Order: sequence, then C-alpha cells, then structure tokens
Amino acid sequence: MSFSYHICFMLYLWNKVVFSSWLLWIRIMGFRSKPLDMSVVPKVPPSLVLPAIPNG
Repeated sequence: MSFSYHICFMLYLWNKVVFSSWLLWIRIMGFRSKPLDMSVVPKVPPSLVLPAIPNG
C-alpha cells in the first residue's frame, strides 16, 4: 500500500516540477518576445492543468 502511495506521490511531485518549470520558461520567453508567449500560452495549459485537478 505504501509503495503505490509513494509512486503516486512521486508522479505528483514530477508533474509539479514540470508545470512550474514550464511556467518559468514561459515567463523567461515572455520577457524576450511577446508574440511567442501569446501563441504558446493558450494551447498548452488545458492539457497540463486538467489532469492535475482532483475529481474530488
């Protein structure tokens, strides 16, 4: 039981790290060129955010 919980926790941390690093990349690229920022932002977030939302 604790093993599967550990796997879920590691997946949660991995998703958190990937999402935060992606936001940081968007922020850094946004400072350089706004058109790229506006073209990338609307497409990617739904596929990253929706799976992370708990079904409660």
